[in-house]
Amino acid sequence: MKLNDNIRDAIRKAIDYYGNTSQFAKKVGISHSTILFWLKGKTCNISGSIWDKKLRRKLRPFMEPETPPKPLAVHDPRSNYRADGKDTMEKQLGKKIPALAFSKMDHLDITLQSPVSFVRAEAEDEAVFANPVTAYSFALLLDRPEYCPALPLGTPVLITGEDYAEPGDIVVARTRHPARLCFARYDRDASRTRLIPLNPKLSPMEWGNDENAEKVFWLFPVREIAIDLGSFQWIGASLVRKTRG
Repeated sequence: MKLNDNIRDAIRKAIDYYGNTSQFAKKVGISHSTILFWLKGKTCNISGSIWDKKLRRKLRPFMEPETPPKPLAVHDPRSNYRADGKDTMEKQLGKKIPALAFSKMDHLDITLQSPVSFVRAEAEDEAVFANPVTAYSFALLLDRPEYCPALPLGTPVLITGEDYAEPGDIVVARTRHPARLCFARYDRDASRTRLIPLNPKLSPMEWGNDENAEKVFWLFPVREIAIDLGSFQWIGASLVRKTRG
């Protein structure tokens, strides 16, 4: 997870609250020198396990709420859906939406940031889908073969951040135990929740519905898997954009 000014400020506030750096380090179970490296900018990242297990809950009271982007500085995707100066939130066809490598979703902390704003800030590409999109839509690019060996690397999948999964949906999720990103089929009945990875080499996960908060950080249904063979070629394990001669 990338260190940012909000996290560094929260660490400083927590240090003041607990008395000094040593007391805070003892409270969270992290070395004094590691915390100083974070504050001085010598280390730019926090490992996902340290953030999840030691820091996230301790720093949450000291974090500033996410500030919405300024309209003139950062593109606001809602502007794509305005008519006559009003935000209609109508679904749109053929709109390009931000796309991010799925592996980078490991850094999303859903308690601090919405998935749409996270992808918008980190986006490396854009994607277009056959299904309509809204301001809450974003794309993820399958960038590792373990997510789904049957699909080529670079395959974009459409996610709508406001949607909830229904039994039988294909979903993207970040699980706690085991800690991993998952591209899977979702199933749920009155008492149990199950995730069946689309990689047949990975074991299914199952737990009681009352344990959902302990087992999953976040989970969103996939609304489309798109392979544009007009613009891309499937070469080896990857989608490669066609060259126009």
